[in-house]
Amino acid sequence: MSRLDSSTRIALRFVSPLAARRIVFPSDRPEAKRQRSRDVRKRQRAAGMTEIVLVLPRSCVDQLDAQKSRAGLRNRSQVVEQLLTRRSSDQQSP
Repeated sequence: MSRLDSSTRIALRFVSPLAARRIVFPSDRPEAKRQRSRDVRKRQRAAGMTEIVLVLPRSCVDQLDAQKSRAGLRNRSQVVEQLLTRRSSDQQSP
């Protein structure tokens, strides 16, 4: 979002709250949001990352969150990566 967009938005809110809600800025349009999401996924793929969606029982998610807290990690995907790495190294060592 450019400075002009944010300053215009602030000015419109002071003038008329209804007018501010009706105006759709290019950065707020659904197509712009979809394009930003596509760009993020493209950068992730270029970095060798892949996004997946998991449907897990709440108990599994709670275990991931507990492990995340214990290990001081930022997100659940780091926990899953850590678990997979450990399992892989355990299987390789006889």
